[in-house]
Amino acid sequence: MTNRAGHDGSDFETGVRNYLAEVAGIDVRREVKHGSRDEGDLRATVHGRRTIIECKRVERVTPKMLATYKLQTTVEVANAQADMGVLVMWRKGKGFRYDASPTGSRAKSFGENVAWMTVETLLRLGDARGDVEMATEVAETWVSMALIDAALLMRDWEVAE
Repeated sequence: MTNRAGHDGSDFETGVRNYLAEVAGIDVRREVKHGSRDEGDLRATVHGRRTIIECKRVERVTPKMLATYKLQTTVEVANAQADMGVLVMWRKGKGFRYDASPTGSRAKSFGENVAWMTVETLLRLGDARGDVEMATEVAETWVSMALIDAALLMRDWEVAE
């Protein structure tokens, strides 16, 4: 008997990897599981910063589960000695397998899945050239956005001088 939830979760991780590779144009790699010292599901270098991406595909998320997933992402950033982390959560009806073909039924809706990150990570994505300084309570506040918006922030845009 197979673990259907694990298989679906793995499909979602692959979908996020493929989506970010196509939309953000970044090299995203799957991570090997490290048990209690897990280092995220995916790893990438975004604007020169080591980034982990934790992916969750669950039917219904309670506030307690969301808090647990945010904490897990924070711990995994530390475990991986990464600079920042992003939590990507599936939204029911938005696809968990990414079909990159232009006519793919899930191609557009996949970007409507949700990306969570701290304000510090958001500001780092928005300002690829500098470090971000702010009060800890602000830096550790979490915000959410559509995955497409997070992917566009991760993209390496040529800066006209």
